[in-house]
Amino acid sequence: MAPNNFLVNNSRIISSLSAVAITTGGLYLIYRSIIKSRKPRKINIGVIDKILIYPVKSCKGFECSEVVCTKLGVSVDGITDREFMLTDGDGEKLTQREFPSLALVQCGFDKEFLYLSAPNMEDLKISKTPPVDNQLINVSLWGMPGKGRRLGDKAGHWFSEYLGTDGIHLLAIREPRRSVDDEQFGKFAKSSDSLGFADLSPYSVGNAATVRDIQRHLAVDAPAISHRNFRPNVLVSGPGAYNEDTWSRVQLGDSVILRLITPTTRCLMTTVDPDAGRVYPDISPFKTLMSYRRNPAVSSARPICGLSMGIDRLGTIAVGDSVYLLQD
Repeated sequence: MAPNNFLVNNSRIISSLSAVAITTGGLYLIYRSIIKSRKPRKINIGVIDKILIYPVKSCKGFECSEVVCTKLGVSVDGITDREFMLTDGDGEKLTQREFPSLALVQCGFDKEFLYLSAPNMEDLKISKTPPVDNQLINVSLWGMPGKGRRLGDKAGHWFSEYLGTDGIHLLAIREPRRSVDDEQFGKFAKSSDSLGFADLSPYSVGNAATVRDIQRHLAVDAPAISHRNFRPNVLVSGPGAYNEDTWSRVQLGDSVILRLITPTTRCLMTTVDPDAGRVYPDISPFKTLMSYRRNPAVSSARPICGLSMGIDRLGTIAVGDSVYLLQD
């Protein structure tokens, strides 16, 4: 009987405590709803200085005034960044790391054709859409599997002649790769981060001031470098040098939102002179970057410069658009 008497005698207290609990829970839910719906703070940090697309991986890129930002990367007139890639007969990628002269191969296109030109070569015109009965090749780039279809013997023979190596094939991406499959950085990506033949992410972002500062760190007699040594899709002007190290999410223009996957680790491709198609004798700027731009949390073997990013909101961007740092 004692427990029941206690409940009766203290019913008002219990009711009050229940009301407080319900009220507190309700306030917590409201707070969570407010936090979740609150828009991130936007800080204008600069403008888009350049937009670049590289139709064939490791070949010469070109500047665009406006592009569509798709799930797989920047796209213009139906061509997406790094949509095509060269391989050897075993399906292994071929890049400027092995053939620096690929930097001199120019790519053009229209709705139907891909146009290729290179020093001492006749221009080549091929369909940019391979026949469905052409061989489908399994590819694995940095541990991220995908599939590409061969564009045919004509393209392969053209590149074989230019590079002086037999058995080269030009592939078009047909089953995109996923950033989450990367062994080292996949844990920082989302399952929606898909890409063609780019190394790790669908978007590469650079900072113009950083490139200028790297040049300042080089030896006085070192060759001049530019953003082309780092091959970004979007080059931002306005922020101070290395300010991009602090970016986790940025908005480009009115709609596009990019999200950090990882700072971009750099390799010897930065040492290829994009105007000569040869490696700089002193392997700059890679050697210089190794002296002050290593981040052990990212990589102890490679320096970092620029950002590898995924996309959270699609849209269109243009040169001159504002760039915003988003802060929750």
